[in-house]
Parts: sequence; structure tokens; C-alpha cells
Amino acid sequence: MSLIWNSAGDTHPGKRRSSNQDTVLERAQDGLWMVADGMGGHHAGEFASASIASGLRNLALCEHLSDCVDQVDDTLIRIN
Repeated sequence: MSLIWNSAGDTHPGKRRSSNQDTVLERAQDGLWMVADGMGGHHAGEFASASIASGLRNLALCEHLSDCVDQVDDTLIRIN
């Protein structure tokens, strides 16, 4: 028996910022969710969070959890 996940995500710039630098990624079918918090209004914060989401969105995940964790870790290091 496999689990079926339903999820939703949203971000908001809050009351102090004019733009939203946060990014949410949902890959519920793969059991992967990500929230990349922006950089507090610093230059290119939206690029940083979007780059992380893009890298994880296109990641072909392994079958075993420990391998998936290593893949995500390697991807985050490469993007950084």
C-alpha cells in the first residue's frame, strides 16, 4: 500500500518587504517538499531561492531514502 500525499504551499512578502524572495517546491508524488527563504531583502535573494527550487525540481531521485538525501545534499552544495 502506498501513501498519497496532498499538499499546498504559499509564500508572502510580509509587511516589511515590497517583493517576495521565497520559493516553495512541492513534489508530493516523490515525497519532496522545499521552502527556500529569501535573503531578507538583500540583492538577488529571489534568484538564490529560485535556483535551489530549480535544481531540486529537475532532480531524478534515487529509490532509497539515504541515496535521495545524498542527492539533495549534493545538489544544494553545487547550487551554492
